[in-house]
Amino acid sequence: MRSSTLFSIFAIVFCLASVSLADSSYSITLDLGTASKGVKISKTFNSISLPTANFYLEGVQVVLSNKTSGKIFNHADLPSINIDFAIATKKIVSFTASNIATAALFPSPYAVNVNGAVDLTVALFPMNEKPQDIELSYYFKWTADSSSIVKLTRTASSAVDNFSGFNVPKGSGGYTVKNNLVWQNNAQAMTFLATTSPGIESLSFIDASNGAVLCKSTPTYSGKELVSMTVCPGVYTLTKGTTYTTEAVYDNSIARNNVMGNFGFYIGFPAPSTTTHGSTTTGGHASTTTGGHSAGGSSAGGAGAGAGAGAGAGAGAGAGAGTSGLPTSSSSATDTSGVSTTGSYTSGGGAESDFMYKTYNRYY
Repeated sequence: MRSSTLFSIFAIVFCLASVSLADSSYSITLDLGTASKGVKISKTFNSISLPTANFYLEGVQVVLSNKTSGKIFNHADLPSINIDFAIATKKIVSFTASNIATAALFPSPYAVNVNGAVDLTVALFPMNEKPQDIELSYYFKWTADSSSIVKLTRTASSAVDNFSGFNVPKGSGGYTVKNNLVWQNNAQAMTFLATTSPGIESLSFIDASNGAVLCKSTPTYSGKELVSMTVCPGVYTLTKGTTYTTEAVYDNSIARNNVMGNFGFYIGFPAPSTTTHGSTTTGGHASTTTGGHSAGGSSAGGAGAGAGAGAGAGAGAGAGAGTSGLPTSSSSATDTSGVSTTGSYTSGGGAESDFMYKTYNRYY
């Protein structure tokens, strides 16, 4: 099955999910210009159109499509994607090639408060054989009713202590990289969006105190193309002082360069304080690997829990929120039936960092 077909299926599911009458939807389309093979597209849209000045965001989906035909752009031709929505440079939603095929959805009563101007940055590395004019549509599901909302904060974790790419040497039996962090406050975690690369077998978030796997995201492949990562549904309790492990397992039948293993996820009340990674984590430790590999890149101390995830090829998404008003399989970039958002944003702590492949490599 082609990735574009799978993308359409995800969109249909998103549209058919139930939604409260109190919820609203909103969508806007933006022109990205011409996508040509091997030519990076980088655009920033400042103060994008929003449904209202202050609202609570319950769900987001983005769709890249051919401007002329309206068809969804082939996922296989986009090995590297970064699409970030930010308030005052702090990300509230981020999509990469590994999670763009599904929506970011927040289970009720959780939502992200959007109470300021939102900037949208887009970075793509297309590999389509023939040039295409493309556009991006964003779809918001939102509410203005704050009476029962629990505000969310975006944060992140990584299988390495600096959120960098790492190398997988050739071997057998799979290759594991993992990294610990000590959580600093009681919180509820949800909507884990996995950023991974081709060859991924699983990305997990584990309670190191008892080995309980809170979230295990696994891939869907179409041939050698990594199309999506499974969703981790539900809300998970994170406990102050507990060590949590982010663990990436990759196929190592061939050597792979600069692969990713990051989760972007959301924290609900009570809001956590900044967590730390690697050598700066109290009671934590630097990332470890199975197979004698040292995580790629260097780290001058651990990054905060809010560090951003990079580009990959696959998809993962949170679950639980209603999805009415988001694109159907036939949606074009000019469809305006999407969703709108309401809410406020608090930084998850730490520096946000993006990863863009310097050279095209599918790691096959």
